[in-house]
Parts: sequence; C-alpha cells; structure tokens
Amino acid sequence: MGCAAWETLNVDMQDEIIKILCDGKYHSGAALGERLGVSRAAIWKRLKSIELAGLEVKKKRGVGYKLAYKLELLSVNSIKQYLTAETSAAIQNIVLLGTIDSTNTFVKRFSEECGATRIIALAERQTAGRGRHGKRWLGSFAGGINMSIIWEFESGAASLEGISLAVGVAARRALTQMGIGGVKLKWPNDVFLSGKKLGGILLEVLGDPSGPCSVIIGVGINYFISDAVRKNIDQPLTDIVSETPNHVSRNALCASLISELIKLLKSYESSGFMPYRDEWQLSDITYGRKCTIEAGREAITGTAIGIDVNGAIILRTEIGKEFRFLGGNLSLRLAK
Repeated sequence: MGCAAWETLNVDMQDEIIKILCDGKYHSGAALGERLGVSRAAIWKRLKSIELAGLEVKKKRGVGYKLAYKLELLSVNSIKQYLTAETSAAIQNIVLLGTIDSTNTFVKRFSEECGATRIIALAERQTAGRGRHGKRWLGSFAGGINMSIIWEFESGAASLEGISLAVGVAARRALTQMGIGGVKLKWPNDVFLSGKKLGGILLEVLGDPSGPCSVIIGVGINYFISDAVRKNIDQPLTDIVSETPNHVSRNALCASLISELIKLLKSYESSGFMPYRDEWQLSDITYGRKCTIEAGREAITGTAIGIDVNGAIILRTEIGKEFRFLGGNLSLRLAK
C-alpha cells in the first residue's frame, strides 16, 4: 500500500479510462487500448462496467467514446491549495483513491499497517459504502464526496458523546461556506437540503471505551446523482448540482470539509458537544414535527423538541411524557 503522506493511489484501469474521457473529447477504442496497453475488447468491457458504475458514455460510430457530462476529478494538489498551513500540518496522511470498497475500511487498514492516525481517505467511488444499519451508500464515479478520517482520542469513547451530531454541524458549515444555503440536519447523522437527503455520516469507535481510542468518521455527500444511480434508490435524495445554480468545486468542497473536521477533532476532547448544540438545534429538520423512534421491535411516537446537552433527541408524547434517545441501533423517521 505504501505509507507516504499525501499519496495518490490508482487502483483500476476503469478509473484510468474515466480520467482520459474527462477531457470532453471522443477517443477511439483503438487509441484507448494503445494508451493503456490492452486490447480493444478489454476497453469495450471496461466501458460497459463504467456505464454500470453510473456514468453515461456517448458513442459515435467511427469516432469513439466520451462521457456525456464533464467531471471534476479530485486532486491532492488542488485540495492542498485550499488548506491553511495549520490544517495541513494536523494531517499525517491523505490518500486519494479511485474505486474502493469503503473509505472507512481503507483508513482502518491503513492505520493498522502504517501505525498512523490522522489519516484522511478520499475516493472517487465506493462499491461497498455504508450508511447506518448496514444500508448501502450508492453513487457514481466522481459523483460525490466519499471521505473518511481516523483520529486518536486519549480520554475514551465516553467523552465523545454527541460527536456524530457535531460532525453534521461541521459538514453544514463547509457546505454553507461553498454557497449552499438552507442545509438541515436530521438526528443522528443525516444531512438534508430542500427536504431531501444530501449526505450522511457514519462513525466507528475502535479501542477502549474509557481509555485511548480511535474514531473513524465517514462522510458522504451527493455531488451529482446520475440517472443510472437514481433509479436504484428508493428514498428522496438530492445533490449539489441539482440544488445550486453556481458551480461548486468538488476539490474546494473537500478542502472546506477537511478544514472544519480538523477544527472539530483538535478541540472536541476539551470542548465537547456544547459549542455545536445551538447550531444543530437551529438546523434540526424534525423540530416540532411528529416523529417515531424505532428500537428493535419497540416504537415510540412523539413530537421532536430538540436535543439535550449530550446530543440525545427528545420526543414528547401526546400525554406530555418525554423520552430521550442517545445513539445505539435506533431509527428516527417522520410519523405519517
């Protein structure tokens, strides 16, 4: 794998073909094969897999292939240009990947093999990205922000209550800085825009609950959802391209998100959730609305009235009884 800082890993010929087609010009199968050292048949198979990955490829007989729309690929150098020296110094490694199973899985493996933390992984596409409850996170190549960061904490998982919600606030701040207004948050880890899901957060805690531990924070944001991907999704989703009239650079957005996450992670052990609570509550998409919390076979319905100082959501039932829920295998949905 290699453990050099600020490393770019190209893992698949399919990714290399996409990079070539990103110039907006037609390329013949023969030219692509010659450039990559493979047969035209191998190129054709890869082009079919690119379409299955959610990208539309235009074909012109006797001319070749090109992508139906322009992609902005991620670039380590471009991202670094947007980061302050202080932020860059706080990161031990940043790895840019093409197609990968999961950035969360990658940073965990990278940390184990290299003995390092403060690692950030970015991928153009995930094939096994996950949300909460093991749900798949679908997206096309260069169609989103797929980011994971692993960070060490000395005081244990018990001191990190509310951190998932704080990450949501950090993501909201990053999006707002890029001119994307009206971003809302849904407990405990969803990012919404125009009443539809824009992104999600997944945390994994490794180590001692009461001593030194590592936290893996995965953030996924929809940048552009292709028709091929959208037809396989069974919930209301949106993306930045659909919601924003002005161009938003993926590299600049990644840098903004990295900057906000580094600020949070450097201070969270000392500050906790309180500096983020008010902003989270102002952005709560469920506040004042009737919701249902499902915990296994049990379901409780009530009006969402905000979160407490630890980040637990509070539901008030029709008879005035209040219930607090903090993390765990819970599902929150708006009641019908």
